Amino acid sequence: MVTTVSLAVIAAAALALVAFIIPAVWELRRTARAASETLDALRREIHPLATELHGAVEDHRDLTRRASRELVRVEELTERVKELAERWGRIVGFAATVGRVGQIAGAVQGVRKGLDVFLSRLTKRR
Repeated sequence: MVTTVSLAVIAAAALALVAFIIPAVWELRRTARAASETLDALRREIHPLATELHGAVEDHRDLTRRASRELVRVEELTERVKELAERWGRIVGFAATVGRVGQIAGAVQGVRKGLDVFLSRLTKRR
């Protein structure tokens, strides 16, 4: 009798366990199916986004390369402008020096002419 009761208890426990495991397995199966569908949808949406992101990164690299080349060109132009400014500074300095010499020479000529006229008039009066 004890064995019969023991077997009945074990059978009831096994039946209860199966009764709880079957719905849990079905729910796990539904969850796995939903997760698979979600992952498939995610793959479908991520692939175009990844392609666009890759294109955007390539565009960014291209723009960076172009900007670097343009920056090098601007640096070269800046150096050229600096050289030209230095040359013009020397030319203007030289022209100012020549201008001063010309002014002095003109003043000396004017004084000389004035002295010549003064002396010629002074000698005519005598």
